[in-house]
Amino acid sequence: MGLRRKAREYALKALYEWDFDHGKRLAQIADKLHVDNNIEVEALRFMSELLNTFDERKEIIDSTIEEFSSHWKLPRMASVDRNILRLGVTEIMFLEDVPKSVTINECLEIAKKYGTEDSSSFVNGVLDKINKS
Repeated sequence: MGLRRKAREYALKALYEWDFDHGKRLAQIADKLHVDNNIEVEALRFMSELLNTFDERKEIIDSTIEEFSSHWKLPRMASVDRNILRLGVTEIMFLEDVPKSVTINECLEIAKKYGTEDSSSFVNGVLDKINKS
């Protein structure tokens, strides 16, 4: 598994924890993940970039997800799906150095690993709409 995939998976774990306790800061959660898992420097750098970018723009990212998710409000989505979408939208909208097709593929693979049977098709549908807009 590549370092960026690991970084995305750690970022998903951080967002998942943050999703249940908005009182915790994402940076604090990321620091604990780093200490507990001894994350490689490159993976840590990319994970931090993802989380910092999301944290700075979470309102626009969440509203974009709701706009393109065909009547699904964020609270109705499975937490894993919601947070994979957050990572994908963060990359698609704000990280210019990552090809959008790579982002979508990576999110689909993570959805298959951590989500439900339907997660990858849901994530694909939403990210594809956002990418085409």
